[in-house]
Amino acid sequence: FRSLEGEPEGGLMHPQFTREHIEILNLAKNKLTDLGCLNSMKDSRTFEFRKLQILNASRNMLTSVKLLNPSILELNLSHNELIKLPDFTALTQLSKLLIAHNNID
Repeated sequence: FRSLEGEPEGGLMHPQFTREHIEILNLAKNKLTDLGCLNSMKDSRTFEFRKLQILNASRNMLTSVKLLNPSILELNLSHNELIKLPDFTALTQLSKLLIAHNNID
């Protein structure tokens, strides 16, 4: 099991790490099983990753994905272990999706 929480002294979600200016995030080849923390909110209306536009989460171990950040334009989920197409309803700006090499029927 791997997540983006990291060790107590590090990781992408460390309290002292500023996430609000990240536009491109490459998480490929990390054996991740969860991306839920990318939905973290700074306050009741603002995502911590509010400027995130390009997310590469390819070549991980994801079996399901739920992303809510509408700023994402491009999403690469190829080479994971997805068994069904995720619900991308919240990704209203999504214009490019790569999802090949999964276990989707």
